[in-house]
Amino acid sequence: MSSETIQCPTCGEASLDHQWCDHCGSPLDQDDAHAHENDDWLKSGDTFQAWCSLHELDVAPYGGEILIEFEITHTQETSSVRHIFEANAIDICDFKGMDDEEEFDRDQVKKEVCAKRYTIEELSELLSAHQEETPEELSHLVRIPAGEHNHNSHTVLIFSQDGSLTLEEYVMARHGQLEYKEVKEIFLSLLDLCEQLHYHNYLYLRLSPWTLRVVQQRDSSGEIVAGIGAEETFVEEDEEEQSEQEEPSSIKQDEPAEELPVADDAPTVGEVPQESVIELPDTIQDLTPPSTGTNPNFPAMRETTQLAQVAPIAKGRVSRALLDGGARFYQTDGQYSELPVVMGFSPTEMFGRTQVPLAPGYDIFSMGMILYYLTSGQLPPTSIYTRHTPAVPSRHFRPDFPIGFQSVINRATRADIQERFVDFAAMREAFERACELIEARIACLQHGEVPHVQLSVERHIGIGKRLRNPVNQDNVFGATSTDQKFALLVVADGVSTASYGSGDLASQYITDVATERWPEILALYTANQDIDEFEIIYSLLDEANQRIVAHVNDHFLPFHGNPHEVMGTTTLIAVIHNGLVTLGSLGDSRAYLQRGTSFEQITIDHNLWTLSILDGVPADNALSLPHSEALARCLGTFYVEHEQLYPISPQPDIFRFPIISGDTLLLATDGLLDFAGVNNTSSEDNTLATLLSEPNPDLAALELILLANRGGGGDNIGIGLAKLY
Repeated sequence: MSSETIQCPTCGEASLDHQWCDHCGSPLDQDDAHAHENDDWLKSGDTFQAWCSLHELDVAPYGGEILIEFEITHTQETSSVRHIFEANAIDICDFKGMDDEEEFDRDQVKKEVCAKRYTIEELSELLSAHQEETPEELSHLVRIPAGEHNHNSHTVLIFSQDGSLTLEEYVMARHGQLEYKEVKEIFLSLLDLCEQLHYHNYLYLRLSPWTLRVVQQRDSSGEIVAGIGAEETFVEEDEEEQSEQEEPSSIKQDEPAEELPVADDAPTVGEVPQESVIELPDTIQDLTPPSTGTNPNFPAMRETTQLAQVAPIAKGRVSRALLDGGARFYQTDGQYSELPVVMGFSPTEMFGRTQVPLAPGYDIFSMGMILYYLTSGQLPPTSIYTRHTPAVPSRHFRPDFPIGFQSVINRATRADIQERFVDFAAMREAFERACELIEARIACLQHGEVPHVQLSVERHIGIGKRLRNPVNQDNVFGATSTDQKFALLVVADGVSTASYGSGDLASQYITDVATERWPEILALYTANQDIDEFEIIYSLLDEANQRIVAHVNDHFLPFHGNPHEVMGTTTLIAVIHNGLVTLGSLGDSRAYLQRGTSFEQITIDHNLWTLSILDGVPADNALSLPHSEALARCLGTFYVEHEQLYPISPQPDIFRFPIISGDTLLLATDGLLDFAGVNNTSSEDNTLATLLSEPNPDLAALELILLANRGGGGDNIGIGLAKLY
């Protein structure tokens, strides 16, 4: 394969493969494309006639077909293999197959047909060869053309514009910033579609933003109920159920609130407040901090939920999903010599690394990537180095998105098909649990429920690391108020490569500052005075940073070294107050929020390859950078002038999110995740297993240190745990 890229004429992305686009899967056969360069395509002003189905045109109550004359009004999109146009119906030329011609009102039909707008897709021979008739039992799941026409060597498909959008069009119209309620509604409609598809023992294998469409429901007046341009919130119940209640309610008023489903040995959640409305988007937006900076599920825990006898579309949806028609469907357990691959959405086994029978896990992987796309607003960055799974969590692109969906994404997109959801019913169950968890956290925050905090902090030198360096460069600090509703937690990992100063001094400065400042911070809380969590984080970082700079100036002036050799430290600072965590982060130490089997990374790793991916560098390139894991940001920021260091105020990432009773906040240096498993996925699995098996925070912190040491203990280990109850 050539190392040169070629631009895909369909999606515009660069592709290393010169036959099929790495991104959208469109054919890129250049010889064939050039052979048709001079073929005549339709263009604005052209007219043509085509037989169309009255049923597909939704011209009630008639069946049969009519011969319509169309006029192309303008071109929407062109490529070497497909052109898309808008068109008008200008006349009806003939009729056939009418159920009752005597009652057939030709004038009324012509009026209805000519009032519609039409999308025309003209396909080259290359694409036409891949078009197949849709199985009858799947026809209600597919956007089927109302008619076809042959133009030169091309196939022309006629679609009545139904208000549907591809997922790509929908997300782009929202500038990649879908709200939680939109993601929930759209993804549930996609699950409806996939469950029905698999119920009939078919796979699609090309689930992507370009092949999935969202149809927006409209009310009797034609107004959009939800979606682009709608002001209404998504409806959770159908009209019949809603009419039985005096007012809409997320929880029935005459029944006690149910506890969220969690593992048997996980902490119990408190009841969700029984209020009628949860204004999710506004509340979530209010949590966005005024700051600068960048913005597990185990194989043994696989659900065994089976598909129901029937798989109807759920009632009450304000949007429904459709597949673009004409492409091939694949039978479950079928044997095929070729399978389509869509880069970023196809699973590992479709790239020839493993040979397994076709199974729902293929489409489940793609749907996990779709959820990634909906929540992040970005195409999933995948790489051969990650076995075509996401290189970074989706929340790295949108840190303000509610916490809860990453575990669903992680489970669906496992490289090993045996570790994914067993079917779409299991995936739906996990997704709905995640939605309940997101909404419970927001509801508790709205109603002022403040959980209690139980802290534990531990550190260890690492049994492998101490053989190379006898100094522990990790430092930790934790303190809570007497009523256990206010807490400060600090975890720091000193940079071991320092030549001017040392990592243990740098990390000790931030924990020393926290220790010294805690009494005055606590005094504000005890006196019931206003507390600015952001100011606490910035002031602690500023003071520690000044001490780092002062130490170097005191011991190493005049300074002639490389600035990268000055001591520094990763830093995590969490302030827990009023049911919220305000978290500052510098470096690659990580914070996770855990509840039951939901285990989600909150922070962004400040290393070269992660930040490169967020800047748009392809994942393959970013992961192959020299020293790609090197720190790109940490505490210890300054500029050099006249051979002296002058401090620059650190600019951490700031995250803010609600917590409820039963949650666990974990802050850990990279000594844990680097040695808790053979790779990041297994490390997170093992860490989650430890948290689930030990509810006591003191014992859990010790077990995590043992876990990393059993894995080799090749680095210092710093742990901060906050259990909420």
